[in-house]
Amino acid sequence: MEYRTLEGVSITDIHDAFVDAFGSYEVPMSLSVAELSAILDSRDVSLQLSVGCFDTDALVGFVLVGVRDGARGRVTYDAATGVRQGHQSKGIGSGMLHALWAQLRAAGAVSFQLEVLENNSAAQTLYERHGCTITRRFVCVRTGRNPDHRLPEGWVVRTELPEGIDEAMYNGYVPSWQQAIASTRGAHIVVRTEGSVPVAYGIIQSTSGSVMQLGIHPDWRSTIPVAEVVQAVASQTRAELLRFVNVEAGSWMADELTELRWEVFLYQYEMVKQL
Repeated sequence: MEYRTLEGVSITDIHDAFVDAFGSYEVPMSLSVAELSAILDSRDVSLQLSVGCFDTDALVGFVLVGVRDGARGRVTYDAATGVRQGHQSKGIGSGMLHALWAQLRAAGAVSFQLEVLENNSAAQTLYERHGCTITRRFVCVRTGRNPDHRLPEGWVVRTELPEGIDEAMYNGYVPSWQQAIASTRGAHIVVRTEGSVPVAYGIIQSTSGSVMQLGIHPDWRSTIPVAEVVQAVASQTRAELLRFVNVEAGSWMADELTELRWEVFLYQYEMVKQL
């Protein structure tokens, strides 16, 4: 086995390994090459910093790594880690993480974060053994979309959010990597303003019905119900289900969605390793 970066590896080879690795995964992962490519782009995956395991030049394992530079320095993210089913339980996951840490430190990264399903104890143990610790618990919820949803009065569709939006303040928690504003390329954005002030907004992937953010300014939460923001984003999709993953458990938003009877379909943990 050889561990090296994925630089120069084709997206079709990565997709082939991805489909095999997640073939029996708890959460369905049947993505086309184009869909996988779009996800890697939206999560800022760098193949130069991603690691693969190769068996006589065949890609049998991968860690796809997102990279962003911010106020805290260079932060990285596990967009997907997988091992082909015929190569699992052979220590490849540990081998890839061992190779990854040195590579990320050399690139100036200060941290590495990921999400892992709450009931995936084997993966949690692997990451804990390599220095990752649980920082948050996320709830993933869904609800049926009302086909009669129309954009509520006072809302407009935009191609981008107004400048200066503090996503943590509007959402009531810091959105996860894949729900962050930096990941919204290609998403539909709806905004409600009062005067020149944005008081609420929502972000949704129109094809899949995947909700990315539902934000209301704290000063307007007694005036604008979350149900109105849901209606606004629902107007931008024809998907039968709205799915909202990685809502921080115990947050204001999680409580509001519970009140609206959104169904919980899984929990997962956010884990972080300081480099």
